[in-house]
Amino acid sequence: MAHHVHSPYQFIRAKRSRMLAILLIREPALAIASLAVRGIHGDLASAFRDYSQSFTSLRGLDRSYIVATFDDVLGRLGRVITCVNTRYQSELAMPWARPYVIDAVMEAVDRMDMADKRKDAVPVRSASRPSQERRALAEQYLQQIKDEDPAELIRQAEEIFIEFGNVAADQRRSLLDA
Repeated sequence: MAHHVHSPYQFIRAKRSRMLAILLIREPALAIASLAVRGIHGDLASAFRDYSQSFTSLRGLDRSYIVATFDDVLGRLGRVITCVNTRYQSELAMPWARPYVIDAVMEAVDRMDMADKRKDAVPVRSASRPSQERRALAEQYLQQIKDEDPAELIRQAEEIFIEFGNVAADQRRSLLDA
């Protein structure tokens, strides 16, 4: 399970291994603000370039993974799982409504964070769970994006988000109507 930052190599490897894969896409400014809160990117211009380059390198591989928007995963996970099951002829269950399952997933991500950072506890900035402090930090970064206004980089990232969002919508239509 990957978390927070996808590497294009993960999807190329998944294709070669015929493993199921879900490419999570999120609106660029929100994705970059979230990464900034986690301390993953310092320079906003580089973050927008990385966003665009990561997705651009996956063009043409969309038959080997499911594209899901951040909103779909948070609000309509059942549809995403149905698409995965249809595409990969799998039988993933959907016990997601049970709080203990959500807690178990969040704890797994927390353990990965602790291992990545070699810490005994998850720092607030890198915690996967929402908090007031993380929201306030994200708002600061969103304001910084507005203030710095790397317009061309934002435009490129938003075009890629729209492109992959259209792939997600096309996949949903074809897989849910199958």
